[in-house]
Amino acid sequence: MDKLIAVLLLGALFGTYPNQTEIQTVHLPATEISADMTETEDLVFSVYEALLEKAEYGDNMEALNEKERIFYITQQVEAEVNNGGFSQFFFNSSGNFSGEMVSAFEEIGAVQTAQICQRALDAYPVSLPAEWGERQVLLDEIETDEIYEKLNACDSSFYEYPENLYLLNYEFIINNKEFFEVE
Repeated sequence: MDKLIAVLLLGALFGTYPNQTEIQTVHLPATEISADMTETEDLVFSVYEALLEKAEYGDNMEALNEKERIFYITQQVEAEVNNGGFSQFFFNSSGNFSGEMVSAFEEIGAVQTAQICQRALDAYPVSLPAEWGERQVLLDEIETDEIYEKLNACDSSFYEYPENLYLLNYEFIINNKEFFEVE
């Protein structure tokens, strides 16, 4: 989804549109919003897409404030785990956030999901480095069938969605709307 569509979706949800002739920040206004699932999913997806661009797809995480970073990390974990499991998450660049994922899910109120993430981290006999290249080398050296079995169990638990992550992320955005800025 490009920036214009994200802006239009936010505008439709909040009744606010930026001046189309100049780049500006759109602040989410303090309005009552229906928690209709379609609107919830649209807002979560729109904010995530905007933050992907703002953070240059993870290459410029310094561009995000603390609340945006928390949300971004929960979205990265969910996307990677749903695409290929925790093994893929840890091996790919998104695994750079593995040390922050438990606290990020706790921060949005997804305590059971945070516990699943902790079990996935605990599947490894050592702490995983945050640096992508180092982590890939280490994973190639230490992964065993036993680790894969533990990660697969975590994948299954994650796929059961013990909590409504869309709704929790939506509420996190709304409760922290002053921290979410979309250009």
